[in-house]
This record gives sequence, structure tokens and C-alpha cells, in this order.
Amino acid sequence: EQIGDIDGIAHAKFSSARIRLRRPNPEPAEIETILSELEESFRLAKELGRTDAIASIAPMLGEMLIKLGFLERALPVLSVGHEAAERLGWQEQLEQIRSLRAEINGAESRPDEAARDPGQPEYPQRSPFAIDGAIGETRSLVGLPGDPTVDPPRPKPKPTTPSR
Repeated sequence: EQIGDIDGIAHAKFSSARIRLRRPNPEPAEIETILSELEESFRLAKELGRTDAIASIAPMLGEMLIKLGFLERALPVLSVGHEAAERLGWQEQLEQIRSLRAEINGAESRPDEAARDPGQPEYPQRSPFAIDGAIGETRSLVGLPGDPTVDPPRPKPKPTTPSR
């Protein structure tokens, strides 16, 4: 942050959220941290115009918002993510986003199931992630540049001996 590497901050927050999501049954405070990291990473990616980052983060953030019952907040995230994935031709992300939108449409058609009881805590006692593992775990997301799954380390060039 001190050197103003906004891209690095976005990547660090996204990576941190992905790591935290792999933990089984995160506590409510950790879920809040994960959500905050994903939202900040998404905001920074949009600010930087990083289409690849937007398309990578949107499905994960959208899925988390849906699982937490924030359907209205998920819709614009998924719309922006869809545009980015479409522009890049990333079919896997497009399919994830379509699936998440269908999940929202299904929940909206069953409002009594989707509505949160105002008397209940904002975060459920049992983590919504416990059902099918961490968000994004069963889906392969394209990471941000610098992620070893996207940018594998390149071999170092062999030193050359000077010719005489």
C-alpha cells in the first residue's frame, strides 16, 4: 500500500480470500473478512480496468454473496463479471456466472426460502460453505497474474560462458 501498487493489493486480497475459503467452517468474523477482501479486490480490479481480474473475482464474490443471502448485491457483481468474461471469451467463468444467476432467479421465485429471518444473526450458525466445501473449490477459477496456476515460474536462463 505504501508504494501504491494497487494491482498488487488487489491480487493479495484476492489470494488471501481464496486461502481463507479453503478452511473448513470459517467463523462469522472470518467470513466477514473474506467478503471484505473479495469486495475490495473486485473494486480495485474495476478501478484499474483489469478485465481478467474482474472475470476471475466475480464468480467467487457472487457465489459468496448468494450463499450469505445478499442476492441484490450479487446481481451487479455478476453482471460486471459476465461482461468481462464475455469480452475475454472465458467460457468457464461465463458458465459459472450463468449458473449463479439461475440460482438467484430460483431463490427469487421462492421468496419464503430466500428471505432471511430478521431475528436471526446475519451469519448462520453453520457455515454456508460447509455444505459443498469452500467457495470456488469445486470450480476452477483463473487467477490473477502472478498466480502460479496462471503464470508458472519460468526457468532461469542458463549462464553462458564467454567465448574466447
